Amino acid sequence: MANIYDKASLVMIPSGTKASKIFSQKPVNGDGDFTFSRSTAATRVNASGNIEKETQNLFTYSNNLSNPIWQLGVITATGGQSGYDSSSDAWLITKDANAYRAIEHDVNNSGVYTYSVYAKANTLDKIYLRNQTLGQGAYFDLTNGTTYGNSGLFSSIVSVGGGWYRCSVTFNGTSIRLAIYIDFDVATAGSVYVQDFQVEKGLVARDYIETTTAAVEGGITDNVPRLDYTDSSCPALLLEPLRTNYYTQSEYVQTGTRVTLANNATTSPEGVDNAASVIATSVSGSHEVLTGQITISGAGVITFSTFAKYNGNHLVLTKAYNSSNWTGCVFDLQNGVAKTPQNNGISDVCTADVEDYGNGWYRCSITFTPFASANQYIISLTDNVNATLGTWGADTYMGDDVSGIYLYGSQVEAGSYATSYIPTYGTSVTRNQDTYKKLGFGNTSTEGTFYAEFEVKKMESANGQYMYGLSVGTTDLGNFFATASGALSIITNGANIQGFNNGYADSLFSYTPSIGDTAKIAIRYDGSNVVAFVNGVKQTTKTDNASGVKNSIRVNHGEKSSHATKQLLFIPTALTDQEAIDLTTI
Repeated sequence: MANIYDKASLVMIPSGTKASKIFSQKPVNGDGDFTFSRSTAATRVNASGNIEKETQNLFTYSNNLSNPIWQLGVITATGGQSGYDSSSDAWLITKDANAYRAIEHDVNNSGVYTYSVYAKANTLDKIYLRNQTLGQGAYFDLTNGTTYGNSGLFSSIVSVGGGWYRCSVTFNGTSIRLAIYIDFDVATAGSVYVQDFQVEKGLVARDYIETTTAAVEGGITDNVPRLDYTDSSCPALLLEPLRTNYYTQSEYVQTGTRVTLANNATTSPEGVDNAASVIATSVSGSHEVLTGQITISGAGVITFSTFAKYNGNHLVLTKAYNSSNWTGCVFDLQNGVAKTPQNNGISDVCTADVEDYGNGWYRCSITFTPFASANQYIISLTDNVNATLGTWGADTYMGDDVSGIYLYGSQVEAGSYATSYIPTYGTSVTRNQDTYKKLGFGNTSTEGTFYAEFEVKKMESANGQYMYGLSVGTTDLGNFFATASGALSIITNGANIQGFNNGYADSLFSYTPSIGDTAKIAIRYDGSNVVAFVNGVKQTTKTDNASGVKNSIRVNHGEKSSHATKQLLFIPTALTDQEAIDLTTI
């Protein structure tokens, strides 16, 4: 194998990335680096096994109270104070002997978001974080580390040592003006220390991001490649199609029937405490979380998914048009098993899937053909994993005010499988298609070997999902995968992965993987013949009419298939049969 790597002129093993770039291991001068695009934020499973999102701080000048963006009023702010992080970046803010003294900062944002600051008592020991526009907020006692009087969604105070606390309050609505009061309605002169203000989308305060003239985003932002660690200690490049999450509050659970709801109740697959608790009350009937109607026009197939964890009860996912027309499935959350799907009033039954995300969390999904453009999507509880579903698909039973489930990350998307989680905080959100390419990394050659190793994530029953290839063209798309001399490609075609020589003119192989399989495929050409090797097996040799192939690799990830690239190679010589077999053997 080492000899093969020595022969390769291009080696891409996903490990180093930055925005719009995937670095190759060979060549090392940058000539082999791939350009990447997605143009929207996304999520991945990181090396710690947690779902990682885009993060942000929507404040400008987030720790510069001397900037005019901060409206101090009669409060004075003195910088250079000892901070929670052993820096000298904290501020002493001081008010006179009057009540209702505040510092304000305008932020244009809406939906669910969290406002936070680090604070420490000085001569006064209480602050009040308030959304002036909504008239909501929460008090924080910097002596005993308690929060009270919250009129927002949630409030939290966490000790970070040295008398410092991180104080946060979460709102749902529009933020125009956010404020921090010193002792709110108390007419006593005094001061407190503050540092590092942040406003971010979501239910909890994450790691602080410093800002100056503009809001700053971090994590898996626009055009950042996703090195995904799902089920592996080594990353693979996650490539997915465009999808939209139409479930507009994917984490904030708001309404239900015969349930007690508590948001931010336990640790989610994200690794922070933003999962909701849903407890079945001691009333006989269905115990449900309701979404209302969700409209998806023109969708052929829909997938409804959520992350769920056992807390004494099991999960039911139901898609319903009305009380007489529904399809759904019961999920055993103790064992991670989808029971046999059920339906009423329709001929089509949904299919179901379960993915293990660790720590008792499972991503459960159902896929179905819509009854109409507008439908109910219902999350229900059951105490019986063998229950026969009743009206709306929910099991009817008597709860006990103790047992229930934990929920996180609900998603409704057009497509036949659940793609990576797309967070929403009040409106639907779209994640664009992942693509990457490398054009013109070598000279025209009469021989060579192209190798791709990837995990098959999901595939739809649609043709023409291009994944990898070599082209005679030198332009971005002009001749790529065209029926032209020398074009070699690997595509997905329904449930198959197929290889083609000269576009669709000559089939090299057809391989039907199972979801989760790793595929190792090499395509060798020598100017006279072309042959593929699939998972250590040589395929039928075909005549190659090409006089030369332009060494340009493009991953034109298709509209519907999902896969994770583990390795791409180009060797500017034709490997021997044994070398190609060794390279592709699983």
